[in-house]
Amino acid sequence: MHIDPYIFGSDNITGTYTGDVERGKLYVNGAYAGVIGGTFSDGKFIFYAKGKFEATDKVELEGLNALDVVVVEKQIVEIIST
Repeated sequence: MHIDPYIFGSDNITGTYTGDVERGKLYVNGAYAGVIGGTFSDGKFIFYAKGKFEATDKVELEGLNALDVVVVEKQIVEIIST
């Protein structure tokens, strides 16, 4: 999974993936943020994240398969403040 830099305040985290990724799981400052989902299709993904964290937080996204088994370990989301 490759995550595009996220511009703080944007609606979505975006990126690309390969393999059996069906959904993402969001972590903020090392803790599960209560959000699983996203649209994963044709090697690209969109994950709604607006308002889920602050610009200074450590944000990570994990890739899950259809059985909610981790297939991509946590990846850091680079946050760009405007």
